[in-house]
Amino acid sequence: GLQPRGDEPLPVRQLRERAQQLSDGMRNLIAVQRLAWGSGNKDASVHAAYEVRVIDGAQKFREFPGGKAELEEIPLPPLSHSIVPALEWSELPEMVGKQTHLKVHQAPDGFVNEKKVKVFQYSASVEDGACGFTYVNDHILFKSSKTVRTGCYGEVWTDEDLNIVRMSEHYELPGERKIYQVVVTYGALTRAGEAPRTVPMTIAAKTVDKNRVDWCRGQFTDYQIFGSQVRIL
Repeated sequence: GLQPRGDEPLPVRQLRERAQQLSDGMRNLIAVQRLAWGSGNKDASVHAAYEVRVIDGAQKFREFPGGKAELEEIPLPPLSHSIVPALEWSELPEMVGKQTHLKVHQAPDGFVNEKKVKVFQYSASVEDGACGFTYVNDHILFKSSKTVRTGCYGEVWTDEDLNIVRMSEHYELPGERKIYQVVVTYGALTRAGEAPRTVPMTIAAKTVDKNRVDWCRGQFTDYQIFGSQVRIL
C-alpha cells in the first residue's frame, strides 16, 4: 500500500504506522455485533444482533443466535429512514494508515475520564478521493446502491503510548442526507497466554438532515476466535 509521506512530523508518521498495525491486526476475528436503531432523542425502536466473521479482511454476517444464512451485509432494519454502519471500524485505521492524500496533524492533548489522550485531526477534499459514502435503497424485490466521493474530516484519539482508542469520521453529503458521522472506540482484548490485541468495542453512526436525525449504535461482544492461525471451514 501507500506509505506515509516522509515530510510529515514524526508523531504523525508514528500514528499512521499504529493505524496500519491496528488494521492488519483485525483481519481475522469473530465477534457478535449488537445493534440498536432510533431517531432523534427517542429510545431505540429496533434491535438486532449478528455474528460477524472477518476472514483475511473479508466480512460476513449471520443472525445471532442461531442464524444459518451467511450474509454479505447487515440488512436494513424495517424503518422508513435508517443507516447501517459498515466497515468503518476496519476502514478508518486503514485509511489513516495508507491514504497519503489525507492531511493529518497533531492537535492539543485532551482528557477523557481524567486520562490524557493525544488528539490527531485529519481531513480530505472531494478531489483527494480518500473518502466515499454508499447509499443503499431497498426496493423490496431488489436493492440498489451507489457510492459517491465526498470530503471528510475526523479525529483519532490515542493513549500516551499512541495506542488508538477512538476514531471518528464526518462526511458532508450531496442529496437529502447532508451529514454522516461515525465514531468507533477500541479496547484491548486480553486472553491468558496471548498478547493483548486491540479490537473494536463500540460503533455509533448518525445521519442528519434539516428535519431529522437517524442513528445506529452497536457494541462488539463475545469475541470467540482471534488469529489467522485458526482455519475456518
